[in-house]
Amino acid sequence: MVGPQGELPAVPIEGTIVYLSNGNAWLMRASSSSRRAVTTEGNLDGRVLSLSPDGRQLLFTTALTDEIDLPLNELWLASTTIVGEKPITLGIQGVLQADWSPAIDQSQVAYTTAERVANPPGWKANNDLWLLTVAPPAPNGEIQPDQLVEPKQLLPSSTPGLYPWWGTTFTWSPQGDRLAYARADEIGIIDLNNSKVVTDSVTTLAEFTPLKTFSEWVWVPAVSWSPDGQFITAAIHGLPLANEPADESPIFDLWLFSVDG
Repeated sequence: MVGPQGELPAVPIEGTIVYLSNGNAWLMRASSSSRRAVTTEGNLDGRVLSLSPDGRQLLFTTALTDEIDLPLNELWLASTTIVGEKPITLGIQGVLQADWSPAIDQSQVAYTTAERVANPPGWKANNDLWLLTVAPPAPNGEIQPDQLVEPKQLLPSSTPGLYPWWGTTFTWSPQGDRLAYARADEIGIIDLNNSKVVTDSVTTLAEFTPLKTFSEWVWVPAVSWSPDGQFITAAIHGLPLANEPADESPIFDLWLFSVDG
């Protein structure tokens, strides 16, 4: 659809495709020949690039500066239906991960934050969890600042398990009623239907020895949901193959979990 010389024939597209190039968000609808820039400042940091389920709004993060005393980045919202409309800031900074709920009737964003640090990898995760509700844009597609509702904190900042500075990742269920979480030594489920999220709605599905990478990065399982939202699957760090330490095991086992434990 996009070639190095820009000379490929047009490709028809159903729906909306958004991609990141040279620090800007680009959008394609109907045909690859009709692509256009959603942003032009060239300052997207690539941590967040999430299209709303209805394709009308784009969530993204922009880098601030490299100064250690400033937040990691800033979260923004852009309309994908009005050409030339300027994005608006959501007033949320230091975002490590953010994603729309896949439920088209919810218009909710889950995000987690981090602090900037001088040492690698450049951030220290808070391992928190927030839920932001964004009202649908106006009928003409315009985004208004009063669309936003004050974020609700679901999980407080914490330092769980080993390597907490790397952070916990969160993955929406297809129905938007649960989030799977994953960190270096554990995966589980958070039930958003329960108001007492911290005490009652976190279900641990697996605990395992984290992988020692001998580097500045941390291995975290990638979690995938079944279409009906009743199962999740993940590759879990396995037991040692021989006499090596448990955190140096080369084994990874594929597991299927029921969300009820």
